[in-house]
Amino acid sequence: MLSYLRTLAVELARKGVTANFIAPGYVDTDMVAAYSAYRDRMEKQIPAGRFANACEVAALVRHLISPAAGYINGSVLPIDGGMNAGIALRD
Repeated sequence: MLSYLRTLAVELARKGVTANFIAPGYVDTDMVAAYSAYRDRMEKQIPAGRFANACEVAALVRHLISPAAGYINGSVLPIDGGMNAGIALRD
């Protein structure tokens, strides 16, 4: 999927179209409610110490579709509270 995204980014850039990959971590939605027993343990693995809320992810999307983000293209944008930083926290 990432290779396809980057191909799109290259092919469509001259037409002013951008393609980016938003990579969210845990987002506080009804979908994760089933894992509430594990939430404390999962949050300890997130440097920010909490799940994202949907509005934070939506704000990134809103920025990416704005003219101000017109030069961001072919990028992977993690929105995961620092999990992608590669530092595993241990309890």
